[in-house]
Amino acid sequence: MQKNRFLLKICRTVTAIVLLAGCGNAGVHKTDEQSIQKTEVNKAEEQVATRIQPTVDTLFATEADDEMPDGEYAVSFDPQAVEVLDDGITIPLEFFNYDTYKAEDINRMHKGDILVLAGEEIKVEKIEEIKNNDTISGIDINGGIEQGGAYLVREDAAFYRTCTFNDYPVYYSIGTAKLKLDTNCTFIDYAAKEQPFEEGIIYKYADIPECFVKSENIFYSPNNTIIMVRDGKIVQITRKWIP
Repeated sequence: MQKNRFLLKICRTVTAIVLLAGCGNAGVHKTDEQSIQKTEVNKAEEQVATRIQPTVDTLFATEADDEMPDGEYAVSFDPQAVEVLDDGITIPLEFFNYDTYKAEDINRMHKGDILVLAGEEIKVEKIEEIKNNDTISGIDINGGIEQGGAYLVREDAAFYRTCTFNDYPVYYSIGTAKLKLDTNCTFIDYAAKEQPFEEGIIYKYADIPECFVKSENIFYSPNNTIIMVRDGKIVQITRKWIP
């Protein structure tokens, strides 16, 4: 009788140990599952928070100033507003910039990311690669321009840039400034008339103000006008022909 009671106690003890071990393992499994879930949530949150920023600006300044750094700038101006004074020729200009992106950033872009374009944030909902001969030539974002999204064209292996319907960058203003012409400045005009010139007409310093206003084409915009600045003055103006 005593032997039976002793065996019963041993059985109860073993059962209790097994139950406790099971509870302990269940707790471990539950904790592991919670950790995995938290990690997945954190990863998702990190992906949603990713912002695709433009690279260092394509141009040499982020804000217009009367003392612009050396470089080439897309500009617009009113030819009637050119000032011809005793101390020289001055042009009131509006300066424009556009965004470029590292190819590695665009290649990693996925749904939920935020693309910063021309100072605005675009939440990425859809990405479509545009290919030319099996090579990626561009990226449509959120259906592309036609559907109110964006289009990035691949400039080379390292960079993408913003792009509009006519293949021009998406220019945005960085402000206005007045710059003087260098006395050796030249104006190379490929758009003096409605028909394109194979070779631009070259005007020298003294003739520039008059040719601005007498041209059959009086439009000077960031899509067609580039100035070159050296030592704070304009040393060259180039206007391209646009169909």
